[in-house]
Amino acid sequence: MKNYFDFALTGKKLLPVWLIYYLLVLVPYSMVSIFLGSHKTTSHFGWFYLLMIWLMIAGTLIGYFFIKLTLENIIFKEKQVAFKGKFGTFSGKAIGGIVLTIITLGIYVCWFIEDITRYIAGNTSLDSSEFRFLGKGGRLFLIISLTLMVPLIIFSVLVAIYTYSHHPGTDLTLYSQILVYILMIPYVYFMYKWLMNFSFRNYHIKWETFFFKSALKILLEIFLSIITLGIYSPLAFLKIYKYFIDRTVATSETETRHFGYDIDAGLLFLWGQILLTLVTLGIYYPWAFVKIGKWILNKTYLTSEITTVSAQ
Repeated sequence: MKNYFDFALTGKKLLPVWLIYYLLVLVPYSMVSIFLGSHKTTSHFGWFYLLMIWLMIAGTLIGYFFIKLTLENIIFKEKQVAFKGKFGTFSGKAIGGIVLTIITLGIYVCWFIEDITRYIAGNTSLDSSEFRFLGKGGRLFLIISLTLMVPLIIFSVLVAIYTYSHHPGTDLTLYSQILVYILMIPYVYFMYKWLMNFSFRNYHIKWETFFFKSALKILLEIFLSIITLGIYSPLAFLKIYKYFIDRTVATSETETRHFGYDIDAGLLFLWGQILLTLVTLGIYYPWAFVKIGKWILNKTYLTSEITTVSAQ
């Protein structure tokens, strides 16, 4: 039997948080980006970096309310998720983590992500039982180093050599972007697999996936999005979501329960929400977020059938 999720959040309830984020983060960033793009001088870059620090802090702090509203409105088997995390505690962790990340030139970000995720999970509960995040910052550091930083450094060096030594003036922007997307597949896969690592009661919630099969699936969806000039991309997102949610399991010492997703086309629905958001310059986003979230969660389920795990 399939037990489906539900989503009770409304666009009206999310709107105040979105407007604060819109005014304090998106608008300043857009204005400064336009200003810097129209001025060749580098004298303003110092202010730009200070603004980036402000945007990181403001975006993370406002993100607390996004997280709280989203989690508290997820429903499973007629029971609503609870979140008891306090804004003051979250703010201290967020600001401290950002400062340490800046001081360590980005190295601490792995432990910052671990700390924030662990705090959010530990303060989230369903039917009075709390979740617990099991990922470690040290492992994330290895993932980012080996699957993101090293490949991008090598790629950047090779592009520089090709462009400036052999073919000066060659514009490789489009090809570079496509190759970067492909190079980032291992990072995205291992990052999300690291993130999907929770315990709940006596269950361990995780992915049961293999890298090469998963990478080929992601690559196929990226390819279809590129050749359709982006038209297919919302459906690509859904198919990637289905692929991984279908391989998400909750296991205990004696049993396994499976997550899943009942996909249907949805391309016109998703593009409708995206276009309404674009036409209204982002003001419609809370309603798009809620409608898409509810549409996806209503098709996401956890089986009540139990697969018995045999003793080794």
